[in-house]
Amino acid sequence: MSRTPDSPGRVILGATSFADAESALGYAIALARRLNGELMGLLIEEETFIACSAGRGTQAVMAHVGRSTQLSEDAMRAAYRRDARAFRQRLEQAALGNALRWSFAIRQGRAPLLLAQAAEAGDLVILGYRAAPVDAGHVTAVMGATLDRDMLARAADLARESGRGLSILAPAVLGDSVTAAATRLGIPARLIAADGLAALLHRLNRLHAAIVFLGEDSVPSGSLSAVVAAARAPVVLPARAAR
Repeated sequence: MSRTPDSPGRVILGATSFADAESALGYAIALARRLNGELMGLLIEEETFIACSAGRGTQAVMAHVGRSTQLSEDAMRAAYRRDARAFRQRLEQAALGNALRWSFAIRQGRAPLLLAQAAEAGDLVILGYRAAPVDAGHVTAVMGATLDRDMLARAADLARESGRGLSILAPAVLGDSVTAAATRLGIPARLIAADGLAALLHRLNRLHAAIVFLGEDSVPSGSLSAVVAAARAPVVLPARAAR
């Protein structure tokens, strides 16, 4: 059965920790509710973290208490099990409270690859990112070489629903069409020119966005990790962009 852009089969919330998942759960619920989709939680046991924890003398520094703790592979896996229980319980509560279909899974590997494998055509993927210590700013939409109207509409809806402003990063050549599209959606938007990957990363790094929506073909192949790191916020992308 084919899926339409307005009715994706699932909103997939992927995260490597419960803290990252919890910070993005409200956005995931809002998108799944509006799009009448299923909500899937995916806890990713990032193999890079597990491999690092297996090294002799590996320690983690806990910023909130100012001291370090010894790490081991067993300790890391135990922490993932605790996060899995908390993530599943919180997801179930939120989904049932909003009358949404839901599912939960645990996978071990690399986050981008696992999300690409889990997503199907029409799905939306959210990469969780723990809440910033200060109030985050606008809902942010990122355009590629063409105007992604479906993504822009979703970003505008979430900005309106959450009472946040809307910022749009786009190549300068799209300025007029992006402004016109935002006007038709009935929401004021701040347009920011971003031509090329370097400019996009620079702009995202300075924005402190609340959540970032990536349009089709807005991120060059192999650059998703760099964009997520610059965003420092939950990132929403269509299934195709996760591949």
